[in-house]
Parts: sequence; C-alpha cells; structure tokens
Amino acid sequence: MTGEAGGPPRDGGSRRLALGAALVVFLLAALARLSNLAEAFPDGRALFPPFDDLYHARRVADTFARFPFVLESDPLRGVAPLFCHWPPAWDLGLAAFAVAAGARSAAEALDAAAFVPPLLGALTAAVAAALATRRWGLLPGFVVGGLLGLTPVLVEAAQVSRIDHHAAEPLLVLALLAATARAAVARGGAARDGLLLGGAVAGALLVHPALLLVAGLSAVVLLFSASPRAPLAGAAGFALASAAVFAHRATRSEGYPESQWFLGTPHAGLLVGAAAALGAAALLRRRGWGRAPAGAAAGAAGAAIAAAVPGTLPAFLEGSKFFGGDPWIDRVAEQQPLLAGGGAALPAVLLFLGGGLLLLPVLLVRRRDATPASGALLLFTVVLTLLAFSRARFAVQAAALLAVAAGAGGARLGHRPAGRAAALLALVPAVWGGAGLVLRPAPVVPDLARPALRAAVALRGRSEPGRVLTPENWGFVFLVGAGRGVLVDPFGSMSDPRAYERALGLYLETREERFVEACRRLGVRFVAFESPLAGLPETARRLGLPGEAFLREAAGGGPPTVTRLAQATVWWRAYYDGGRARPERGPWGAPLTRLEKVYEDPARTPEVAAYGGSMLQLWRVDPGPGPGVDRR
Repeated sequence: MTGEAGGPPRDGGSRRLALGAALVVFLLAALARLSNLAEAFPDGRALFPPFDDLYHARRVADTFARFPFVLESDPLRGVAPLFCHWPPAWDLGLAAFAVAAGARSAAEALDAAAFVPPLLGALTAAVAAALATRRWGLLPGFVVGGLLGLTPVLVEAAQVSRIDHHAAEPLLVLALLAATARAAVARGGAARDGLLLGGAVAGALLVHPALLLVAGLSAVVLLFSASPRAPLAGAAGFALASAAVFAHRATRSEGYPESQWFLGTPHAGLLVGAAAALGAAALLRRRGWGRAPAGAAAGAAGAAIAAAVPGTLPAFLEGSKFFGGDPWIDRVAEQQPLLAGGGAALPAVLLFLGGGLLLLPVLLVRRRDATPASGALLLFTVVLTLLAFSRARFAVQAAALLAVAAGAGGARLGHRPAGRAAALLALVPAVWGGAGLVLRPAPVVPDLARPALRAAVALRGRSEPGRVLTPENWGFVFLVGAGRGVLVDPFGSMSDPRAYERALGLYLETREERFVEACRRLGVRFVAFESPLAGLPETARRLGLPGEAFLREAAGGGPPTVTRLAQATVWWRAYYDGGRARPERGPWGAPLTRLEKVYEDPARTPEVAAYGGSMLQLWRVDPGPGPGVDRR
C-alpha cells in the first residue's frame, strides 16, 4: 500500500490514531484466524488440511531437520524422484520461524509453523490499517484493516494450520502494489525505488511463480507512467529480480525442470524482457518520445528480447493454458469460476470477497483527482478481480486489493454522510462473513477426506513394501499418512506429464493382466478405489477424454446410464463386483485373480442405492514372478 493510492490527502490521522487502529484491527483479525484453534490442535498436535497444506508440512519438517535446505526432489513422488514446483521461500520461512521459536523436533516445528499464517494475516491487516489511517483518516483506515482482517476468503486462507502459500499472497501482492506505486510517483531515487521493487518481485516469485502475473501488471504501470523517472526505476527493479531468479536457478540440483511451472530460466527471461522494455522506454522518453509511443515501442523490443532467452517463449505459450485449454488444469477445484452457480451465487461471492466490490466503482468513476499510484491500484484491482471471477485461485489476491480499493474509494467520497455510510456498508459483508467463521469454524479435515486418512493409517501398518496408486486428490494423504510412494498427487502433470497420464490412465484399464503388469513395472503394490460412478468420468476428463464414454447423465435427473466400457474397467469390476466373475458380460466379466481387497472404509457414498458403496477401498496387487523395481 502507499500513501498516494487514493489521490490527495483526506484528513489523515495522527500516528497515535494510526497505532490505535492497527491494534484494534490486529486483535480482530487474530481472533478470526485463531477461531479454529481447537479444530487445528485436536490432540495437542497440529493437524493440517489433507491437500497442499499437508505437503507443505512435509517440506517444513524436512527443512527443519536439514535446515536451511528445502526438499526439492522427492523420492516418494512418482516412479523416479520428482521435483516440487514450489520455490523454497515459503517453506524455508516456516521452518525458520520454528527454529526461532525454539522447536526441538519436527512435531514441535510443525506446531510452531501452524501459527505463522494467522500471525502474518493479522499483521498485514494491522499495518495496512495504520498506513491507510495516516493517509486517509480513521474510517478509511478501519475499512482497509477490517476488510483485510475479516473478509472470509482471507480469513480461511490464513487460519491456524492453513500453511499453504496462499496465506502469504495478501502481503506479497500489497508489497508489489506499494513498490509499484512508489516507483510510479517517483517519490525516491530510481536506485532506491528499483531496489524496493526488485525485492518485492523477487520475494513474490520465490514464494510462487504464478505471482509473475502481478509483476507483469507492475511492469505495465511503470512502462506507461506519467513520470519519466518511473521506467528507469522499473528497469532497475526488474533487472534485480531477474538476477535473483537466475541465481535461484543456478543453485538448483541436477535434473531441475525448465518449464512454466518451475521458477527458473523462462521466468528470468520474462523479467529480463521487462527490464529491457522499461530501460528502453526511459531512454526514448529522454529523447522526446511521448509515453504512449515510447511504451509501445519499448514493450515490443522487450518482448523480442524475452523471446530470445532459451525456453522462455515455449514456456510462456504453455503457461497461457493456465487460463484455459489444459484438461488437467481446467478440472482443478481452485481453477473453477467463482460464479459457477450462476447469478444466484453473486451474494455469496460478495460475502466471500468482501465489500470492497461495492466501492470499486468509485475509483472507476471519480478519476479527476487520480494519481499514478491510484492508477496502479485500479489496474491491479480490476485485473485480479476479473481473474478471480473466472478462476477462484485469484480470489485471495483480489480480496486483498479490493480492501485497499475500498479505503481509497471511501476517502474519495469524503466526510459527507453518504460517503461515511458507503464506507461502513463496505464493511458489512466482511463483518458478517468473518463472524460466521468465528462462530462456526470450518473443519481442518473435511468429512470427505476422512476415509482416505483412515485408509492411509491402515496401510501404514502393513509390512509389504510398494507404492500406492491413488486418486489424484488423496496422493498427499497416502504419501504423508502412509509414508509410501505415490504415482499421482494433486500436483498433477506439472512434473512429468507423460508419467502422470500413464499412471492416471491405469484407472481406465480394462484388462487385468495389463493392469497388473503396469503395476509391477511401476512398483505399485496397492491401489485405492473410490466410487467409479463419479470417478471414472472425472478421471477421463482430466486426461482429455470424454466422460460420456463411461457415464451419461439422465436428462431428468434420474439414474445415469453406465456404459459397457465403464463396466469393463478393472476399477468397476473390483469396486462393484468385488472381483467376482460376471459371465453375462462376456470376456469383460472374467474374475479378477491377481487383486485382493485388503481394506474397505465404513463410510458410504451418497449415490443412489444401486450404485452405493464404500467411500474408499484398498486393493493389493499380486505382482507375480519376475524382477521388479524399488517399491517404496
């Protein structure tokens, strides 16, 4: 955040007032984020959500044991050790906090790390409230702090044990905005502003490469800034950030992938292109070019330079599928639209993102007293909000920016009663939603995940070695909970697309001998089967195949039509037929002779009675004679 983000001063508050606002906001934000403490520590030890948070917990524990080295190549992922696409900064920071807190074991380190997200979220809200109060006054300061502290999507991302990197995104995005706004208004020297910008960009990317998109918005703002000094500061900042990314890539171990998913040369190439474009714009504007033609010409030159860096253009083109066109990405939950439920979902989205949406139009309409910094705020907020509506993954970033935009909008409305009422109205969705989370904390482990956790515990007690073939969602549960290698996990096709497709494609196999032979080659000893009624079509779609080949939904909402192909799969025959012979199905009704059910969860599926069954089954694969591979 920056003092100029909303235009001219609006009766800014004193330092004592700002400190008071920060303290109140910190307490409210901390209360909301600590409300799930009992859920997160049910038995005196931290419990983590069984998704990305669980894998962060694995990396934090490993980093604590080998501090300061962060787990990169994981022998329990895939047939060969696979690299994690997350950069090291977040997990290293969590482990460092645990070390500073005096943790003496991995369990104590995870207990300490569980409190970092609520602490970071509350501090971010408090500092933003103090800065907004100093610039705009007490009410806008409370609006900013209240939205950052209580908006449900921000609270959920930073409660106790929610150690996914999303918890850091509000701070990182606001730091990028502040550094961009400072450079855009040319408040300090180009070197100082460039240093702050470079640190913000590098810090964001070392937490997650996807924040390159926000860095790109920063480059656009500075490329076309009214200040002739802004492009020079931007060039310095992006050059520094590119050097940091090149240094990160140079220190990775052998085999580190070069792709859009892994922070490395392609990302550094884009940063080099941005630095070159900004430097060229500064030079052209010194020679008398207008900012629009200078920005356009320099931008084209920077794009050409970025494309010349080996691997950058292919990675950029592949990375664009993040917004549509990749079968796996398009099926990921956080990649779904916020308004997936249609217009009726709009009130829920308003509650989820906070009331900043209500005051955003003020910044769009009242542009007469706009500044370069307010232009940066507007561009960041509008773009990230639109992206959030198309991809829920951007909701945390959008909500943080909407909070600052609401404070700026409230400041522009001034002290008139209508303006104060509008500012207070923007707080209502956040207070309402935040109170709901405090009174009814969301479970750390959803009921849907408990069968996989029980199965992982059961599998940990078995002596036979071997990997596990699991549904994608539960890969981390079996990796961490059972301590076994898995072929498929929620990282999907990021590390090795071909291996991912081969492993997930086993669930569509119809011949037992081919299924077992593939398991033998891959070192798989156990297979987890969920209900194929929903799982078969979804698995097919993740592989880019039509789900209708396995299941056709009835037009009137009745029982679905199950195809012969679905009934022929090893998955269907094991789960529904128990491996028994079904002679009426011809060659696809032969009994399964090399698979044995070893676990069936007691929880039942919600499907109609004809297709009901256990939430999860574990089957043991008899690999038969012949050499195998390392079966961790």
